Formats: sequence, structure tokens, C-alpha cells
Amino acid sequence: MKSGIVKFAQMAAIGFALAFTFSCSSDDGNNNNDGTPSGGGGGCPNAATGSGTLSCGGQTYKTVVIGSQTWMAQNLNYAIGESKCYGDSEANCTTYGRLYDWNTARLACPSGWHLPSHAEWSALTDYVGKETAGTQLKAESFGGTDNHKFAAIGGGQGNPNGTFSDIDEDGNWWSATENSASDNSTAVTDDPNARVRNMLYNKETVGKGQAQKTYLFSVRCLKN
Repeated sequence: MKSGIVKFAQMAAIGFALAFTFSCSSDDGNNNNDGTPSGGGGGCPNAATGSGTLSCGGQTYKTVVIGSQTWMAQNLNYAIGESKCYGDSEANCTTYGRLYDWNTARLACPSGWHLPSHAEWSALTDYVGKETAGTQLKAESFGGTDNHKFAAIGGGQGNPNGTFSDIDEDGNWWSATENSASDNSTAVTDDPNARVRNMLYNKETVGKGQAQKTYLFSVRCLKN
């Protein structure tokens, strides 16, 4: 992994024990003042949700209910803003979805969906069981058992210098929460870093880290 991101490989070696500590907040942090979930709704304004599917930008994605949450069961592949295919290959977009910088990721989810906060990611991993969440959420092709049909795959990352790395080795997904914010916050400040979830091919857990907002990572959208 590159030096600008918290080194997930190093964290994995110690079981991701060095999770960040944040202050609690009485506000659930998942909504704007008008009650509209933040971190989404800018992409695919005419998106349509069916039974177990989401139609967006000419593509149909699988969706899955896990606990009380409804997730996209595939990485988003919607061309918007600062987003790219791994290696600038359209074939990789088809397989792994697009990679987005943080500011674009916040706006890329379709109407009625949003980029999940750090707390919403935690709700997912807590529900499936933190100790084996990675194994349960990963696709079989990515070293998992896919118990919940979340089908996480290793889309790698795009680096600020224009290179790409780690496809099929790890998957990184943005949260809508900045590094210095409380777990459920989706506010935007001048913090240069945001929090990320990570799954490695050979690890059972889901890692927590932070990265510069200019990195390109995968996006999973959560239904409002």
C-alpha cells in the first residue's frame, strides 16, 4: 500500500487492533438539518428500486437486506466527477465498479441512497459479527463465504499520483465520515482525510482506517 493511506496491511498484521477512537455525539449524524440523508442522491436522479435490484445509469445492481439496512450488493459503477476505472480499463469497471475520490463518492449514490457513514458501516459489521465480518461479507472469489450476499471484492485503489494498486488483493470503501469527526457525522470541513473500510483477501476482519480524500476507492451505497 502507498504511504499516503493508513497502511492497512500493517494494521492487518496486528488484527486491526489500532482502531481509531472518536467522541460520541447525541445527533445521529446521518441527516442534514432538513432530514434528508447526506452523502448521496446526486448520481442517477432517475434511479429505480425493484425487488432486490437497483436500476441506475443504464445498469442494474443487486441489493441485499442485512439486518435493518438495505445495501447495494455490488460496487457502484456510475461515471461522475473524479472517478476512474482501475488501470483506466473499462473492463475493470464492469467487474469491480469505479473508483472515486471522497468528494465525488459523497455525491455519486443514486436518488434515495447515500454513502454510508462510519457508524452505518459499523452497524453492518456488528450485525454480521465483527470477528469474522470480512469472511462473511466477501465474495467466494475474494476469499470469503459471502453468507449475506454482500459480495465484497478487491477493487484495489487509485493513488494521487495517477497509478493504481492492489486489485484482487484488497478492497477499500469510502465512508461519508471525515477522520476528525464523530462516527455518525457526514459533515464536510477542511479535514484532508476521511475514514475507509478495508477487506483483505486473506483476513477475516473488516479493517478501519483513514486516507487522504484524493485517493480513489470503491463505493457501496446504502438505502435511505
